[in-house]
Amino acid sequence: MTFDDLPAAGTDRSSTTRIVAINKAIVRTLTKRHIPAVGFVNEIGLEDGGAIEPERTAALTLWLTHGLEPGNHTYSHPSLHKVTREAYLET
Repeated sequence: MTFDDLPAAGTDRSSTTRIVAINKAIVRTLTKRHIPAVGFVNEIGLEDGGAIEPERTAALTLWLTHGLEPGNHTYSHPSLHKVTREAYLET
């Protein structure tokens, strides 16, 4: 399976507690059922107010320690509908 926009997508990026809980639940389910997975990370989701949030980074470490794969999904995952082609290619 693949998961996009880790550590969490959309509005969930604002709550570190919720992000950690979501990742713990996903990892727990995947490992319990022996489902291989890749989690594609947007690094901007590791930040809270412009600074790296250690708990969000730790949530991603759960994936690694349980044998799940990380993947790079750009820093901020800009929408092709909102930026020019050139701006998108720069990310």
